[in-house]
Amino acid sequence: MTLPHERTRAVLGTQDFLLRLTSPYNGGIKGVPKPVREEARRLLRHYPLWFDLGRADSFDAEAAKRIAEADER
Repeated sequence: MTLPHERTRAVLGTQDFLLRLTSPYNGGIKGVPKPVREEARRLLRHYPLWFDLGRADSFDAEAAKRIAEADER
């Protein structure tokens, strides 16, 4: 059984991975083909932000906020 904070961490981790796929700069992943970068960018267009997760019952809003704040440091 997945707990809300685990689900939240997975969603935010996926967002981070997609962001790193979009650009080889600033910690991004190098050597990714252009079609993959474009697909990652397309998927991120409507991807939920950390504060959107607080609106879903199956996510832990406080965990999302803490994870986002830790990532900003």
